Amino acid sequence: MDGDGWIDQVSGGTWFRNPGNPREADRWERFETGATPTHDNLVADIDKDGKLDLVSILDRAGVFWYGIPADPKQRWIEHQVLGVTQPQYHGGIAVGDIDGDGDVDIARVDRWLENADGKGEKWIEHRVFDFGTEGPWGIQTRARLVDLDRDGDFDLIQAEGDVLDGRVAWFENLRGDGREWVRHIIKVPGHKQDSHSICGAERSNASDAIWPRGRGRTKKVSSFKRGDQRAGIHRRSPSMTGRRVASRVHGPQRTGRSIGVVVI
Repeated sequence: MDGDGWIDQVSGGTWFRNPGNPREADRWERFETGATPTHDNLVADIDKDGKLDLVSILDRAGVFWYGIPADPKQRWIEHQVLGVTQPQYHGGIAVGDIDGDGDVDIARVDRWLENADGKGEKWIEHRVFDFGTEGPWGIQTRARLVDLDRDGDFDLIQAEGDVLDGRVAWFENLRGDGREWVRHIIKVPGHKQDSHSICGAERSNASDAIWPRGRGRTKKVSSFKRGDQRAGIHRRSPSMTGRRVASRVHGPQRTGRSIGVVVI
């Protein structure tokens, strides 16, 4: 956040400064940002100024992005992308260049938001995703943008959360411009689990989808190997069970040695 070379932590309307000796430090200094307290937060360069911005969602507020000032201890600059919708959505955002025009767009469960001017000041809604099951706190998914079919554009993976029997699906960006999509169901209801995280991973030269699922102290990790994407064929890998979840996901990626890893 402050450009000192150490990774800081941000959530809701606060950020915590990494003191530079995170293992030994007694505490991290806390700062208020003035941002709306939110459920999900991501970082991306929305306005193409070469610096990371914060993207946030809250069911009772909407979708926002925040420009981080040169002095991050000052109030962050708020930009509303989308207001409150019905039903309400409290999670399920992903960031990436969906339409291939060189700037960062935002996906939110049932739609994607086009960064029309490339500066985050003008947004166009595209309601194209038939997904999301309403639960006790509205609708939320876990979502990632990743090039699952290796055709050079971003596809969207989503897993329904906070509901039992939540589905997992990926949405194929057919023309690479976000105008035409095909939904491929990876996991159908019947498993009596809900999903809490999801990522894509490149294993054995194929992009897979991985997500932890379950309620209570014991969680499981499910993964599906990519088969024939256009036919919607996926092969399930053995589940892993445990109590500790560690994830490493560094935003959207088209290709790479590792897109994301989830370990239980």
